[in-house]
Amino acid sequence: MKRVDNYLFEHYESIFMGAPDLYLLLKPDRPGFTIVVANDAFAEATRTNRGDLLGKHFFEALPYTEHNSLPEGKETMRASLEHVLKHGQPHRIEVQRFDLPAPPERGGGMEVSYWMALNTPVFDAQGEIAYIIHRAENITRRLRNERD
Repeated sequence: MKRVDNYLFEHYESIFMGAPDLYLLLKPDRPGFTIVVANDAFAEATRTNRGDLLGKHFFEALPYTEHNSLPEGKETMRASLEHVLKHGQPHRIEVQRFDLPAPPERGGGMEVSYWMALNTPVFDAQGEIAYIIHRAENITRRLRNERD
């Protein structure tokens, strides 16, 4: 396999942090799944502070509250992450409700939003899962457009 171009390798962090898609890099340390990296797009889209996410367990860092996700939302995400660990294969969640805090200019409170997620294993040199890449996409507008 060809080595990555040196320039690309040296700038990988800034490329990842500036990617338009929403990414987290999670440690596979059950039961928490610690957030190791959160890119800027993820923090902006989830209305969180990237620095506040780092080092926290996935299920504690994001505002999973009784009105924040479907009743099975947290369990669905945990099952997806566990699937990745058990089978060593990516796992997709097609639709999951994950409400976000509304900005003050929109009255505060919570806004209903729907997301897709893809959890993908990253293997180390020994073939063990070292990390899980969590890619999220807010599909709220798409779902609303399909309903209209």
